Amino acid sequence: MSARFLTVVLERAFNMRDGFGREIDYMRISVIDSCNLNCYYCNPCDNNEHCHALNILSVKEVLCIVRAATRLGIKHFRLTGGEPLLHPQLDEMVLQIKKIPGVSSVSLTTNAVLLAQHAKWLKEAGIDSINVSLDTIDASEYERITKKPLLEEVKHGINAAIECGIRVKINVVLTPQTDVVALTRYVAKKGTDIRFIDTPTESRHIRRLLVHFQNCMENLAV
Repeated sequence: MSARFLTVVLERAFNMRDGFGREIDYMRISVIDSCNLNCYYCNPCDNNEHCHALNILSVKEVLCIVRAATRLGIKHFRLTGGEPLLHPQLDEMVLQIKKIPGVSSVSLTTNAVLLAQHAKWLKEAGIDSINVSLDTIDASEYERITKKPLLEEVKHGINAAIECGIRVKINVVLTPQTDVVALTRYVAKKGTDIRFIDTPTESRHIRRLLVHFQNCMENLAV
C-alpha cells in the first residue's frame, strides 16, 4: 500500500460531516469556566460560585486538543469561556495555536470587559476576529442583565479592538426587552457586524418575541 493511497484513505476516514452532509471544520474550546459577569440567562439561579470557578485548560492542553483536531480536518478554532480573557496566558495561547500547521483561523468570544487591556497583544498574537457578547448599550439595562456596572469598559474594549484592526462582531441575545434599533445603529457607527441569538424560550413567549422583532425591523426600515 503506497503512502499516497494511505493518506487519501485517512483523509476520507477523518473527514467529519454533520447530519446534513456539511463538512465539520470548526471547533469551540472553552479555556476557562469562570466569568467576571453574572448574566441572568447564564446563571438563572444567581449562583456566584459558578462565576468564580477556576477550571482552566493550560496552554499545553489546548495545543494538544488543537493538534488532534487538525488531524480530523478541523481548521477554524474559537476560544470561549466562561470569560476567556480571564485566562492568564490567553495571548500566548493564541500565538502558539497560530503556529500549528493546518490552523486557518483563531477567533475569540468575549464580554469585552478586559478587551481594552488585551486588544494590542491579541492582534500581535494573530487573532483573526473577536465576537463580543453585548445585549444592550443602555447602562442601567446592562447592569440589570450582568449585575455589573461595566458597560463603559466594554465600549472601550470594542473601540480598542477596532483601532487595532481586529474584525469585531457583536452577539446579542434577543429578548422582548432588546432594543434592536439602538444596537443596530451602534454597530453601524462602529462599522462592525451584528448577530441576534435566540435562547431556549417557553412557547408562550415565542409569539411575543417574534412580534417584537418584527416591529424593530419595521422601525429600522423607516
